[in-house]
Amino acid sequence: MDSEELRKIAFSISSEVAGYLRDTLDIKGAGDIIKRNAGGDVTRRIDLIAENLLIELIKREGICSLVVSEEIGRKKLCEEPEYIAIVDPLDGSMNYLSKIPFASVSIAFAPYNAPFYNEVLAGAISNIFIRETYSFNKEECFIDNTPLTNYNSTRYSAGNIVVYTGSPDIFRLLHSFMKKYIPWGRLRVLGSAALEICYTGLGRISLFINNTGKLRNVDIVAASKFAEKLGLKVVGIDGEEIDFRVDDIVWIKSIIVGPRDLVDNFIKLASIKGSG
Repeated sequence: MDSEELRKIAFSISSEVAGYLRDTLDIKGAGDIIKRNAGGDVTRRIDLIAENLLIELIKREGICSLVVSEEIGRKKLCEEPEYIAIVDPLDGSMNYLSKIPFASVSIAFAPYNAPFYNEVLAGAISNIFIRETYSFNKEECFIDNTPLTNYNSTRYSAGNIVVYTGSPDIFRLLHSFMKKYIPWGRLRVLGSAALEICYTGLGRISLFINNTGKLRNVDIVAASKFAEKLGLKVVGIDGEEIDFRVDDIVWIKSIIVGPRDLVDNFIKLASIKGSG
């Protein structure tokens, strides 16, 4: 199966789950806590419903895969998987339950015999509330199956900087950085890493930063690849290239996503001031 076929399948699956979540927004008991999941967070009823549906859709498509998900951890759908499906069935579940319209469904495929981020073949991220789906194959990116040809990913006039950190040093660094490079900028926390990274790729957000150590690979795989393929830089705050296994849940120490000049200037300033 080539990467375009996988992209179309990812698009179909994520869009269908997003549509279901829109239609069942007021389902009774959606926010009930069921258990602790494989990622260490609480699993709410709606998380399980979304995950079960997504897995059934993968089965329906006949994709022989190992599913890696925040709720179940790892689940083989066949004896000898050909692919790894890295999924986040509902990113931004508290937004969803609070009817704050910023939540997503994401899925990415990687070869089973090459279980690394840099080997990801295709994926899709569906924006539940505004009904956009962002997807990619090995060659290009799409919004709702429309190719983003020659997309200008160097824009950062929006000035929105999303930052997740527990470090006062990062805020002090951002104060200096914004004063020099984006004096009109504003800090934001929107509650769905996948959407925030996709929006960075699309120029709706200028920079995404997370150094909490709490972000997991399932949260960012599809979105980070989407942003990369639009020409953005995706690295750790220390400037190191990111790569990690995708055949199990992995925690991400830090990540910064943005236009190359902005990211390089932030990392340079961080190295001077000793933050990271």
